[in-house]
Amino acid sequence: MGVLYIESDERGAGKTALCVSLAHSLASRGIKTAVFKPFSVTPKDDPDSDIYQALLGQQKSEWPFLAPKGDLTPEVTEKIINALRMVQENQDTLIVEGSSSLSNAASANLVELLDAKTLVVLRYRSELDTSKLKSLKTMFGDRFVGVVTNGLTQYQKHTANSKVVTSMESEGITSLGLIPEDRQLLAPTVEQLATHLNGRFTVG
Repeated sequence: MGVLYIESDERGAGKTALCVSLAHSLASRGIKTAVFKPFSVTPKDDPDSDIYQALLGQQKSEWPFLAPKGDLTPEVTEKIINALRMVQENQDTLIVEGSSSLSNAASANLVELLDAKTLVVLRYRSELDTSKLKSLKTMFGDRFVGVVTNGLTQYQKHTANSKVVTSMESEGITSLGLIPEDRQLLAPTVEQLATHLNGRFTVG
């Protein structure tokens, strides 16, 4: 079974959206795929397992677990292995959503434990320093497959290709794609607007 670990350098980079999109794409090709998120800084309030349940039809699970502050302990490792057995049952591919709150050592050991390939998601910004990616490449070694840059702002495609992608290539890092931002997806919902304004619905 193939395992892909999706990592990022910060929260909100787009890991969950990419996990769901990849899983949906693979499933549409007849490849049985599940998504597993082992850790979170707020496991009880983390909505991602509900998202995977709703969009991918996965069963509700006890994960994610509280992200350790240091390296993986034997107790934490056992939890992951037990949860992993349930998630990967009858699956062809497993996509694992990483946590930016994990230490580098914990992330590297988790990837080894999962025997996974690693993909890094970055949120696009004009001052993006791709030289920092060298440490990720060193940390994950041969398991590191490349970078997806998310949230490419309008009119920045030329700059992204001429500077960011070129800079990655000069560091020996593969750019797997640039995903443009969608302002409609970034907009708040009507319910969120009503809550913020302390309003109430009078119709519907």
